[in-house]
Amino acid sequence: MSSSLPPNEDDLEQWNLDLLKELGWARVYGRDIEPGGGLPERGDWPSAILPQRLTAAIAKLNPQLPALRLVKVGVCVRLRVRMGRA
Repeated sequence: MSSSLPPNEDDLEQWNLDLLKELGWARVYGRDIEPGGGLPERGDWPSAILPQRLTAAIAKLNPQLPALRLVKVGVCVRLRVRMGRA
């Protein structure tokens, strides 16, 4: 980014992508994971949560939880989001 000009949208996006990469996040292109895409991760467009990624994140944060409990927690989170309570 230039120090004499305010950052533009591209500068901010790149800064955020670099930061997320440093934190261990991997970039995935939307067209690859969209419904009907090469590696679809959501069943439809209104679904904001990617269930497999949610379950993996819950497992990483709570390694002591059994598999069935992980699934139940994921369902509860998705329901709360759908109801606007998250």
